[in-house]
Amino acid sequence: MDLPFLVLHTPDVRIGLLLCAAALLASPATAHESASARLDALSLAISLSPDDARALLQRADEHRRLGLLDEAHADLVAASAHGAEPADWALQSALLALSRGTPAVAADLLAPYATSTSAPLQDARAEAATGRAPLIACDARLAALDASPDTARALAAAETCAEPAPDRLQHGLARAEQRLGLVPQVRQARIRALIPRDSSEALSLADDFVRHAPGDPAALLLRGSVHESAGFPEPARADRIAALSLAESRLACKGSPLRRLAVAEALLSLGRGDEAREHVTLVLADVPGLAAARALLVSLEGR
Repeated sequence: MDLPFLVLHTPDVRIGLLLCAAALLASPATAHESASARLDALSLAISLSPDDARALLQRADEHRRLGLLDEAHADLVAASAHGAEPADWALQSALLALSRGTPAVAADLLAPYATSTSAPLQDARAEAATGRAPLIACDARLAALDASPDTARALAAAETCAEPAPDRLQHGLARAEQRLGLVPQVRQARIRALIPRDSSEALSLADDFVRHAPGDPAALLLRGSVHESAGFPEPARADRIAALSLAESRLACKGSPLRRLAVAEALLSLGRGDEAREHVTLVLADVPGLAAARALLVSLEGR
């Protein structure tokens, strides 16, 4: 046994290194470090405390994110042997199964946690059920949204639940709004889901949206869509003209790709496709990877 081994494994030094590794993992800067740095910190912690099931689960997660699936599996085996929390182990094992393209395995692993109030567990249940069991996926999306509401979960629920459970979707989005306040993307999702089913309620929500976001052309455009769907063409056109005027004034005040894109969307809503295409082309010349602009261009090409 050589001297470095003795030095590194004296109790005081081991405790110091463990505290150092813990500080690295808990630091706010950790999220901005490279994956390899996080992996090194976890490996250090595990080398000093090989039976740390939590660290093994965290390293399994990092290995999976890096595509090192066999290494992730080995960490999960070790974590199980050292008494990992069952729900945490099931979540990481299910995420690994999803990465391996076996959603049925993931669904089986997560089946005992159907009533869990853990948002990550419900997120994983939804991923496992997507494309296979729409109602289960919807249940999981809504449970995740209720457990930990945020914009991303609200939009995922809107995408998953619009067809199989529209009433439950409205209830879930309304509860999310009560806790989040009026978030534009969430309100837009509520309104779009209502348009084909209840134009009166959709219009009420759209009116409220315009009042709360008077400087947002998107709010006016969405209310225009509601008016058109409800059979009110003149108010629809008035909203779209107002949206274009607002978007153009915002662009003139301070140019930006997103403000120019708003002008293009308003022009398109008024049937002025050629002018809209000119603006979208300018946006993509400035920001080639802007997904919303590329989607709008595809829409224009289809006309």
